[in-house]
Amino acid sequence: MSAEDEGVIDENAIDELGTPREINRVMIRVQRLRHAKVTEMKQLMRELAEAEKAATKAYARAFLSAEGQPMDMRRQLAEQEAADLKFDVSVAASLVQGCKKAMDVLADDWDTCRSAEVDLREEMKAFGGNAP
Repeated sequence: MSAEDEGVIDENAIDELGTPREINRVMIRVQRLRHAKVTEMKQLMRELAEAEKAATKAYARAFLSAEGQPMDMRRQLAEQEAADLKFDVSVAASLVQGCKKAMDVLADDWDTCRSAEVDLREEMKAFGGNAP
């Protein structure tokens, strides 16, 4: 899987920020990755909600079907029945968290590009060139 597929700019892309064209190219790439991560986040959050729903229903079903058992026994049976689904909830939550972290990295990449663009403009002004 490439770095772009992971939603992260490779370390060489930021080093390439030497001309306005290079800055624009990297910024466009970062922006596309950010949009892709938003789409991924929506899907992951939906999957998390579905996993939570399934775990809650499995717990309730098992709890209710153990009618007549002592309360502690009913809870333990329900916990046992929902354990795999609760694990799925934890995995889904971790994927959402990982996506959020990737979005943070992309925001940092965006800020780096913006800073490089401002620095380049100031440098060009200082040396009498026209800023793009």
